[in-house]
Amino acid sequence: MSADNVTYLDVATISGGRLSDIKSEQRATALKGAELLAKSLQFEGVDVVFGYPGGANLEIFDVLRNYGIRCIRVEHEQGAAHAAQGYARATGNLGSRRH
Repeated sequence: MSADNVTYLDVATISGGRLSDIKSEQRATALKGAELLAKSLQFEGVDVVFGYPGGANLEIFDVLRNYGIRCIRVEHEQGAAHAAQGYARATGNLGSRRH
């Protein structure tokens, strides 16, 4: 366990460095997985996602707004698919579905 109570395996990161290269004072400002995903969606021009939040993906839904991505919450996974399809047909833009 590290000082910030997170276990880090010493594996290569997306930048090619190893997690052990990240200093403890850098961890507070390091991007989390949800933030990396949101940045990637933003980079690809996604501005709306349709989804059904649950325990495993709550962090993603928490950061989307910070990256200018609107989340339309649905009550069922199939509803997200139908909503994304309707959005695409009505606007000509793709809607991203996440569950």
